[in-house]
Amino acid sequence: MLTFIWACLLAAPVAAAAAPLGEPGTVGTYRLQADPAQRPEFERTRKLTVVSAQLQLGPVVRRGGRQFQWAGLSFTRLNGQTYQAWLLMDAWPRPERAPQVIRYLWCEPEWPDAVTFLHETTGVALLPRLSLWEYGWPRTADGKAPLALKPGEPLPARIQLQGWPFRREKLARQAAVAPPAKRTVVKLNPDLLIGFSFTYRDTEGRHRQAIGKEQHEYVETSEEDWRKDIAAGFNVHQSLNHASWLWREGVYSNRLYWLPDDWPAYLYRPNYWGRAMYVDEPAIHYRAWANSREELAGKLTPAESAKMLEARAIEPLWKETGNYSALWFNHFVDQRFGRGNLTIVERDYPVWEAIWHTAWYQLAPDNGVAGLVDEDFYPEDLVEAYNRAFGTQIPATLENACAIRVAVLRGACRNFGKKWGTAIYSYTPEALNPKLDQTQLRYMYEAGATYFWFWNCWPGLSDAHVPYSYKRAYAAAVRQAYKENPKRDLQALLHAAKVCIVLPYGYTFAPFPLQYVKWLHLERKTEAGTTYRQVLANAATEVERCLREGVKFDIAIDEPRFRPKGYTELIYVREDGTLRLVRPGQPDRLLRQPRTPERPDLGPPPSVTITVVDAPAAAPCTLKLKATATPGTGELAGGITWEVFLPGGDFRSADGEELAIKAERGGTYRVRAAVTDCFGRPAIAWSELTVTETRRDISTFPEEWLFRKDPQQVGEAEGWFQVEAAEDGWQRIPVPRWWEETAVGAYDGVAWYRVRVPIPAEARGKPLRLLFGAVDEEAWVYLNGRLIGEHSCQSTGKGPNDLWEEPFAVVLPAEAVRFGEENVLVVRVNDSGAAGGIYKPVRLVVEE
Repeated sequence: MLTFIWACLLAAPVAAAAAPLGEPGTVGTYRLQADPAQRPEFERTRKLTVVSAQLQLGPVVRRGGRQFQWAGLSFTRLNGQTYQAWLLMDAWPRPERAPQVIRYLWCEPEWPDAVTFLHETTGVALLPRLSLWEYGWPRTADGKAPLALKPGEPLPARIQLQGWPFRREKLARQAAVAPPAKRTVVKLNPDLLIGFSFTYRDTEGRHRQAIGKEQHEYVETSEEDWRKDIAAGFNVHQSLNHASWLWREGVYSNRLYWLPDDWPAYLYRPNYWGRAMYVDEPAIHYRAWANSREELAGKLTPAESAKMLEARAIEPLWKETGNYSALWFNHFVDQRFGRGNLTIVERDYPVWEAIWHTAWYQLAPDNGVAGLVDEDFYPEDLVEAYNRAFGTQIPATLENACAIRVAVLRGACRNFGKKWGTAIYSYTPEALNPKLDQTQLRYMYEAGATYFWFWNCWPGLSDAHVPYSYKRAYAAAVRQAYKENPKRDLQALLHAAKVCIVLPYGYTFAPFPLQYVKWLHLERKTEAGTTYRQVLANAATEVERCLREGVKFDIAIDEPRFRPKGYTELIYVREDGTLRLVRPGQPDRLLRQPRTPERPDLGPPPSVTITVVDAPAAAPCTLKLKATATPGTGELAGGITWEVFLPGGDFRSADGEELAIKAERGGTYRVRAAVTDCFGRPAIAWSELTVTETRRDISTFPEEWLFRKDPQQVGEAEGWFQVEAAEDGWQRIPVPRWWEETAVGAYDGVAWYRVRVPIPAEARGKPLRLLFGAVDEEAWVYLNGRLIGEHSCQSTGKGPNDLWEEPFAVVLPAEAVRFGEENVLVVRVNDSGAAGGIYKPVRLVVEE
């Protein structure tokens, strides 16, 4: 084993009895008690197995009137490479208490010197993000606790290190050896995470649509590009292939889909982020699932939905594998290295979420994520959206839009001890507005955000990519805010609000259906008969009051986990339309209505009217309406928005002066149009239309259909659609469901569905149709062995992104139907990515 090369440390001698860890100069040498020949091929052939280790107690140092002692840990591979870590700490680690470490040094075999990692702002020593005491520090022989000695106790005969058993070969005492005196200081900032610098960058530096391209062109990022990113302010780097020099930079590195080449060094690098970067949009995925469930219409409650969302938010974390799994790191290590009984759990990473107003429910679980990054969709229109939805008159400023988002995020993070941040996307060139974007980034920095992330797309996926020039400008703006105010007190900022507006459990403070689930639209009623809109309008009026009076406020949820301590005023918004005002030390007050703030008289407000252009009496049909907005004293702003409330509890939204509604069923269609002016004042109009139902269900489908994957696409040639086709290679799955949610599991490609359905004799001579709520993505429909229709890219001229959620109908030709008998319906589905299958209801109807 290679020995350490130590430099001398000049320090006043301290009596051995005063040493926090034990007698200085104690050295234990350990040997692996497992066969390296049993390791995976990559590790075995390159002789990368750690076969020996040394634990050494160094000099005692007095700092601030307290005693600290150096402890050195080194380990050596079979190929002779030695890695070294030194810690200056006040005690041994124990399960109930981690030691205070005031210096941490790390050195790798080819480095010119050791590196000490310090917090950029505070100067505090930084340890590895993957818990050193759980994974990198020696543990007791049974692996149950980090190694810790009692006073006078020798180094143990057996330990576990990096998941493997080691036996002590030698125990010696010598002159206390100091850690390397030559060292490089690397400064990291875990309280300000700016990303991402990426393996690829676009070549143009402009939005693809602005230069007339379908997709960006990409080049691999060079070292010069990376260094320019770092100079601009980036300190979080995502990579597919990592440059070794980055380990000596003040940048957190995350290696995506890589296979490790120098395990277990990752356990000791403070600037190794981990494999998991974030959990992607749990609320978006939950919303897609919930919106596809027709059976939830009129039944799903806000509280039930919130509980399901909480479960969905933590589900990806605890799968064995998957992009967002806290355990997936182990899967990557296992492909090249042995890790013994060591199981790595990554904990410190956030959700990246478009539906940011669900922050409370995503951050609430104890075993959940570390924070939430708000994806920042069109903040310049956010205030107008609140005013249109709730009739408030919040001044339409970017600062107010930011204040609302901060109130939601800060309220959740304060309650659950988490972190928050913001992001910038660029779905359109107009969404990139450096003047507005940099203003809001500075606002979020001053409000206490930790994460500042700018989306980079993978080559071939260009819809939301932020061009590299904009990303550098945004990173530089955040760094400038840091330079001007480097010593933010994040805890004080987290507790800055003294007023808290508290919503009922299940509610979200947003101008959309609760949790963005259409079955929870704003016109749904509570058990008390109040609409969700009125409940939230009461909250919005109190928000407007706070904003107009310059009062910082949070948004929280009324449930057992809510901690009201520290607020001087709590406004509980209740489902019966009243509010409860709580001020510590005073009697509670019941408010029949919110406290409307004082508003300036700006003259006549805008107005809007709805005209019915075309309203056929019978479904299916298309209803056409037009809204006309007239300004008052202020110019109109943001355009007209529509809310459409369909029979059966369904909901749609749209923008623009004209509205076309596909009325697929009979019943009452309620329509709401709204507009705001430049002062934020709204105008609202309603219309109601009644359509007669002309279709009747003549048969019902079973809850389970037969299903068969067709990865080689042989089903057509082999006649899987034929009536007499063998069914022994098929499995039963529930329909409607995405097949990923069934026993099928993850699968992209072609698959087949098969079901038998009776068609009564009395339907003869009448027009019959199959109505598909949606199929993800393409569908070809066979009846009794005959192709009777398709909903595909070729037949519609549309792409998969449009097809997957579009309803369609297929006419049943009389000659293909077996009246009075069972009929065999077969559907061939092609899914190119993500979820797939028949995930919405299928109906067999007769038109009368």
